[in-house]
Amino acid sequence: MLFDRFRLFRPTLPNALVLLGALLLASPAGAQSLLQALRQGTPTLQLLPAFEDKSVDDATRPARQLGLRSRIGYRSGEFAGFQAYLQLHNVSHAEEAFRFVQDGRVRGATAI
Repeated sequence: MLFDRFRLFRPTLPNALVLLGALLLASPAGAQSLLQALRQGTPTLQLLPAFEDKSVDDATRPARQLGLRSRIGYRSGEFAGFQAYLQLHNVSHAEEAFRFVQDGRVRGATAI
């Protein structure tokens, strides 16, 4: 991996905070425009529902899965020709009914 060879910089939260602090302290005008860029940002929201249904010949009932993938994000305004984008992901399952074979035995929500 690239960052394993160069141990001076690793993409971690403390390094990001130090870099942000250096940008803020560089000049008062720069700090104002960075704060303006953060204030002028826009939030994003994506909700992606999903349903899967599989019928297998030897199953007593079909496998089903109903879920929702949600993404919440924030895109900053432009600062020095750059924008920042932060996104959080979540996957939730409302229903899961499936079968699988483990150690030669049928297991799962619909196993007999």
